[in-house]
Amino acid sequence: MNGRPDFSVILTCYNEERSIRDFHARVTKTMRALGRPYEVLMVNDSSPDRTLEVLNELFDGDPATTMLADFERNSGQAAGHTVAITEARGRALVFIDSDLQVDPEDIPLLVAAYDKGMDLVGGRRVQRHDPLFRRAASACANWLIRRITGTPLLDVFCGFKIIDTKIVKSFGYGPRRLFRIVEVMRACPRSCEVPVSHHARPHGRSGWTLLRLAGLLLDAVRVSLTPAGAARGHAGGPPLYTVRTLRRKPGKETEDQ
Repeated sequence: MNGRPDFSVILTCYNEERSIRDFHARVTKTMRALGRPYEVLMVNDSSPDRTLEVLNELFDGDPATTMLADFERNSGQAAGHTVAITEARGRALVFIDSDLQVDPEDIPLLVAAYDKGMDLVGGRRVQRHDPLFRRAASACANWLIRRITGTPLLDVFCGFKIIDTKIVKSFGYGPRRLFRIVEVMRACPRSCEVPVSHHARPHGRSGWTLLRLAGLLLDAVRVSLTPAGAARGHAGGPPLYTVRTLRRKPGKETEDQ
């Protein structure tokens, strides 16, 4: 791959040894068919199973997979997104969960909307295959976040999104300042959603919890109290995650954005 890619596809993994090979293969097939330069960045959130072993095999076998990070300890998806964002070289970031609940084959739907001049395009799960309690809690939280942040997105919690890299990187995310989707959404005036497929999780258990939901709502409240255009950058304090290993393809070092 020569020059800067159009897209950086970010995959965060925790206990995904049974699904990540299939998922990576489908992402690769979809992105190649799209015919646009891309890279894949993978983060292992200190999985206790064989996820890291599988990710290393995928990294070695795929030239487009340019980065693999492994955390010292379980640090959460926001930390996984953050380390990938700091390494990403693409003009747009593609966030997609690797648990096979959404289809990588739907990426072109988001790309088509993004190419029309959007800052952010989100997936909207029109037929969700999640427990009733989770759907109800998510619907209430979505309504509250729309009221607090003014985002037009109906499915805020869908992890399937394309976002302009410059906007995301302007927040200075890093080890001391984790990626926060609610503040990024507020900074994306040109946003829309497209319907995407959704499936029951085929393997393992979801990382979704009421505590995580409460954290996102608290983020939304904090964002609403922060003046638009306020100074952005790294917060003080100790690092919020520790990368145990970081592998990059030769010649794929992070470029200035």
